[in-house]
Amino acid sequence: MKKTILSLLSLISLYSIAENDAPLKVAVASNFKSTLEKISAAYEKKRGINLIISSSSSGILFAQIINGAPYDIFFSADATRPLRLEKEGLVRQRGTYAYGRIVFWLKTNQASKNSLLNYNRSIAIPNPELAPYGAATIELLKKLKINTENLIYGSNVNQVFSYVETGNVSAGFIALSQALDKRLFAEKYWLVPEPLHSEIEQQYIISKKANPLAENFIDWVNGSVGKDIIQASGYRESE
Repeated sequence: MKKTILSLLSLISLYSIAENDAPLKVAVASNFKSTLEKISAAYEKKRGINLIISSSSSGILFAQIINGAPYDIFFSADATRPLRLEKEGLVRQRGTYAYGRIVFWLKTNQASKNSLLNYNRSIAIPNPELAPYGAATIELLKKLKINTENLIYGSNVNQVFSYVETGNVSAGFIALSQALDKRLFAEKYWLVPEPLHSEIEQQYIISKKANPLAENFIDWVNGSVGKDIIQASGYRESE
């Protein structure tokens, strides 16, 4: 009997170690992907735990999670979808990790508020139904009374960046983090003042059945290393 109990305890211990050693499966909104990769690289080097990162628009990742995708952590570009997941009973922990900023990128000229107001060609933006940065852009355009009929939608900010970079369009709205990461010339983008659109509060969730190491990684994101990288990437830190 004693040997049986010891054997069971050994099996439980081995299972626990194997579970903790399993890579963390992380879903991240497109705007935060490069920043998360920098944070995770530092984490993997320090802790020896690997992350498998999947990136898309917040709306697409949300739908995947609702339909059973086994992500341990989801970094959304808004607060609405994490709250909805929590109400569905799918969340173990939820919190704010950053506040995002949007920029108007004009590849062929100097970007400013005036250049946006006088721009009369197609502008690429993230799909507002899928991407919070797109929803914020629509708010901005309406507030400035800019025609929204000539918009070209990308599924996320990375696709919008590709549209402008390849010359399919000459202008688009992207995340400040992209402008900094890609080292765009400062005169080529206009940082939109935050009062011109709703605050882009970005929240994470840890799924209810997540790897036990998920909380450890979130502590790393919210710690000094993570916060320094987040701030350097163009985000306002969570309070």
